[in-house]
Amino acid sequence: MVQWNPDLFDKYVSPDFSSFQSAEIPDIVNEYAGAKHWMLDYFLNTVLRSRWKTPVYQCVADFIRRAEWALTSYGQARAFTLAYLDNHDPTNPTLTQYYKALNEWETCLIQIQIALDLFRWVNKGEGAFVSGDGSAEQRCYDIANKVKHLANDLKSEAVTEDHVTPIWSVEDGIKAIGGLSCNYEEVRTVVLDLCKLAEELKDPLTFRENTLASRAVENH
Repeated sequence: MVQWNPDLFDKYVSPDFSSFQSAEIPDIVNEYAGAKHWMLDYFLNTVLRSRWKTPVYQCVADFIRRAEWALTSYGQARAFTLAYLDNHDPTNPTLTQYYKALNEWETCLIQIQIALDLFRWVNKGEGAFVSGDGSAEQRCYDIANKVKHLANDLKSEAVTEDHVTPIWSVEDGIKAIGGLSCNYEEVRTVVLDLCKLAEELKDPLTFRENTLASRAVENH
């Protein structure tokens, strides 16, 4: 079996690669088991109960899809990452498994970003974060931008010789070009917050009733 100098992986795969030998990634598998039925539920609730007006209807539909896929991709990213680490050999790592996991983290973060954009639109311009506030939502959003706009970082020479990918996995989370980072628990929390809202939005009638009841209490 070929044995490689671990320093080569830090240079030609990702920074900190040789030190990435373990990770505690919180599970998400038992959360929102009905997520795969959200779009069907949304359709049925729309046809049989009540619907959002256009274009809110379309925006909510896409938000629900993005939340579901963020949940799915987080679970897959976790499973692939742990599978990679379970068979880890620092002198001969399974790079295909590592990149497979990284692809899922990128997918998860991009779905988070799109969902956050949709939330801001449907919430009349008020988003889940304010630019530069340092929140987990803002950092997930900015990391997704690094995935989408790698060409810009290449053009501005923000990418160094050690940056083969725009993001990479480390023991406690995800890092990205430009010193951005978000730990696994933060990513999980953001995904679950999106899922909570998707669960509520799938039934427009109940969502309206709960919102009006909440406002009535606040105004009492």
